[in-house]
Amino acid sequence: MMIHDKEIRDDAEDLTPFDFLVLHYTEDPIYKTNLMHRIVKEHGDVIEHAPYIYGEYSDDIDEAVNSLLSWGAIRSKPRLVRTDYGERLYQCLIENREQWDEDMNAMIDRIIPVTAKEGEQ
Repeated sequence: MMIHDKEIRDDAEDLTPFDFLVLHYTEDPIYKTNLMHRIVKEHGDVIEHAPYIYGEYSDDIDEAVNSLLSWGAIRSKPRLVRTDYGERLYQCLIENREQWDEDMNAMIDRIIPVTAKEGEQ
C-alpha cells in the first residue's frame, strides 16, 4: 500500500517534538531503556516530565514511543526501530520545516541544524 506525500504531511502534522526525537534515535535498532538513557543524557533539558530516574521512564518519551508504535512508525521486536513509514514521516518533518510550529522546529534544529542541510547542496 502506497501512502501519498499529502497523507504523510497530514500525519506528520500530528506528531510532537518528542515523536521526532524518538524517530531520530530509532534509525538503528535500540532497546527502549537505552533510548531513554540517550535522550535524557543528550536532551534532558527539554524533557518536561520526570527524566529517567529510579527506573522510571520520561512520560513524554514513553508516550511518544507508544504513539509511534500504534501508528506503525516504529516496531519493537526485540528493539525499537523505524519502519519505512516512520522513515517517511521523519524525512517529511525535516524537509517541510516551514509547515511546523515553533516547538517542532526548535527540536528539529536542535538535532539537525539548518546549516547541515544547506551544506549538502
